[in-house]
Amino acid sequence: MSTTTSQQTLPQKAADAIIRLIQTENFTAGTKLPNEYELSHMLNVSRNTVREAIKLLVSRNILEVRRGAGTFVSDKQGLGDDPLGLSMIVDQPRLYRDLLQVCLLTEPKCAAFAAQYATSEDIGKLHLLVSELKELLLKNTLHTGNDAAFHLCISHCSGNMILHNINTAIYNKLVQQETPNSSAEKLQLFNDHLRILQAIELHDSCGAYDAMLSHLMHHQEHLPNADILLSK
Repeated sequence: MSTTTSQQTLPQKAADAIIRLIQTENFTAGTKLPNEYELSHMLNVSRNTVREAIKLLVSRNILEVRRGAGTFVSDKQGLGDDPLGLSMIVDQPRLYRDLLQVCLLTEPKCAAFAAQYATSEDIGKLHLLVSELKELLLKNTLHTGNDAAFHLCISHCSGNMILHNINTAIYNKLVQQETPNSSAEKLQLFNDHLRILQAIELHDSCGAYDAMLSHLMHHQEHLPNADILLSK
């Protein structure tokens, strides 16, 4: 939430103006902003004020500066690196189990929404991720980043920004989890992702919900002490 206008410094006011620009122009993640000279004229402030405003927005994960390229809207969408305070939880096995329980509450519904709202472009991205997963598994290469990208693409397709932000925070932590070891686990992972994709592509909300729920239950079964978790 913004500071009261009367208490704001000039860079803070300029930062708020840049946020309004992003919103009114519908700039999405990765969009390049006008340069400092252009922004200073648009906002009627000095280039030094623009520079300080950009620093504020970078610190808030709203913007990112790419050396030699310019200033861009961050894909972190204003989220902190650890908005849920997960790095302070010492019991890592319990943390992973609890995160997956949250996923059980949110992700099947995300998949159902995605089946309703996913565009052909969205479905194309999911196809690419499933194809990439197959290659990674065949090469026995680390695939946690692909797995997270698949789930976050689905939450994005759901059209619910809050759910997407929550899942982003969760998968930033879950991506550190160990990968499946056995061939059976890898095959199950691929088949689960394929089933979810097929249901979304058919715009089958119930099928997408069930496929995601089944996938997450399989994921839980591979965790230590899964029998205790699943009996809750």
